[in-house]
Amino acid sequence: MLIIRRLIDIFLSLLLIIIFSPIFLLIGSLIKINSPGPIFFKQKRIGCHGKIFIIWKFRTMLDNSHQSITVSRSDERITLTGKILRPTHLDELPQLWNVLKGEMSFVGPRPKTQNILEILKKFNSDYEEILKVKPGITGINQIKSRGWIFSNLEKSLELELQYVQNKNFWQDLKIVILTLPVILKRRGI
Repeated sequence: MLIIRRLIDIFLSLLLIIIFSPIFLLIGSLIKINSPGPIFFKQKRIGCHGKIFIIWKFRTMLDNSHQSITVSRSDERITLTGKILRPTHLDELPQLWNVLKGEMSFVGPRPKTQNILEILKKFNSDYEEILKVKPGITGINQIKSRGWIFSNLEKSLELELQYVQNKNFWQDLKIVILTLPVILKRRGI
């Protein structure tokens, strides 16, 4: 099953990188035009079995302003381009590279920072169970509501632990299908 999942990840990430390459160029150009700084936001995250990797996203905030855990829709640090990218989740397209490299999968728990893992440790001693699988571009928390993930980390962890315990192909397919309305309805920040 793991080999099939990995082959699907490789095939789909390559295909989507090729399909979305013109959009990558357009978004990169808009970011450069609208605010000084790099095109990409890179941050250390904790992956499968605690392995540290660098997650890639399009930069949606003013350069060097990603220190805060929470961001509201009206946050003044969000750039003009970021106001389009964040609710449409287009800022996460570069994570296709993380999937291609094998650091992430399409579906899995949200990739965590070390700080978030330290907080989760206080809620549930089984928190490390989420590190038994690769983090995903989408997952149970992304379809439930991106906005409450940080305001209710305990509930977020509970959902991810349930996902890991019941992980299967059909559940992943359901999550992918349910992600589409989230994107189309522009839920999130």
